[in-house]
Amino acid sequence: MQTCIGGTGVRSEIAKLQKDPQIIVGTPGRVVDHLKRGSLDAKYLQLMILDEADELLGKNFQETVKGVFQAVPGEIQVGLFFTTMSLRCLESTRSFMRDPVVILCKYKELLMEEIQQHYVTVEKEEHRSDVLVEILGKIGKKIGY
Repeated sequence: MQTCIGGTGVRSEIAKLQKDPQIIVGTPGRVVDHLKRGSLDAKYLQLMILDEADELLGKNFQETVKGVFQAVPGEIQVGLFFTTMSLRCLESTRSFMRDPVVILCKYKELLMEEIQQHYVTVEKEEHRSDVLVEILGKIGKKIGY
């Protein structure tokens, strides 16, 4: 797994992308940048999560997000995440999403006090994915998945 987000060093991301990650989590602008540079080889990807997609879609940068979808093979699962989304922008995603599932949460229904946050320090970067899988497995057992 590799993150690709703006405001961080591009060179360090490029070095990590040379390991051909199967999962990418990033902002659309940075992911497109890596695709254009050739530093991200999408043929190894299985899952791509694009965060802050609302900012790009809301600012008429839909072509950027569409560019991501055109650059990756059709079998890759792609998730778009946004904090806020207008109906116009949500409708525009239908033109490039592949069999989308939309999950909406009304702000009034979101109770912040019910959200738990945890922080785990992992000394070696190569162990992060294994630790995350282990934690998610334990959480899934607690809630019945």
